[in-house]
Amino acid sequence: MTPQVSSLMPLVTAAWRRSGATLGAGTTQANIEAFERLYDIRLTGDVADYFRAIGGMSENDADEHGIRFWPLSEVCPLLEEIPTANVHLFGGYFVFADYSLWTHGYAVNLANAHDDVSIVGGGQPVGV
Repeated sequence: MTPQVSSLMPLVTAAWRRSGATLGAGTTQANIEAFERLYDIRLTGDVADYFRAIGGMSENDADEHGIRFWPLSEVCPLLEEIPTANVHLFGGYFVFADYSLWTHGYAVNLANAHDDVSIVGGGQPVGV
């Protein structure tokens, strides 16, 4: 985990707990490797470290902004979550969070090495 991400983890988890969210335990390396095999992708260091540290929120929880961060077991390709999405725009994106019961989602592009995160659910990804 990069020092920047590492230093943010305690702050993020504390904020989520203050908002009343129930956080799961981080996932195991074996679960990360199984996810990578299932989807034939590699999680970058920061993404893998995030899931090792934070297990996502319980199904009915969200942070103070109405965003629910998913456990790795729920993360999936955007094209599975939204089958009508444009494969050329959204191929490689994996949904990891949703806003207000899926008004829109948040996805990371795992097809590149940059961990690009976008708001998804409309006609094209919107970088954040």
